[in-house]
This record gives sequence, structure tokens and C-alpha cells, in this order.
Amino acid sequence: GASKFVKGDAIAGILILVINVVGGFAIGMGQHDLLFADAV
Repeated sequence: GASKFVKGDAIAGILILVINVVGGFAIGMGQHDLLFADAV
């Protein structure tokens, strides 16, 4: 049913959010030579 798609969208959204956060830290640390604690 439709609930299967809604659950899939929610999981996909969470995955994208996590990837964006991790990617943002990685890019920020790489470009600015920050330690992880500084990036946070």
C-alpha cells in the first residue's frame, strides 16, 4: 500500500540528511584544515 512508499521516503530523507551532514563536515574540514571538534 501507500504506507510502504511513505516509509521509503522517510528513510531516504533521513539518509540524505545524514549524508549531507557528514559531507558538510568532511568538506569544511578539508577546505579549512579544521579538526572535527572545530568543524562541529
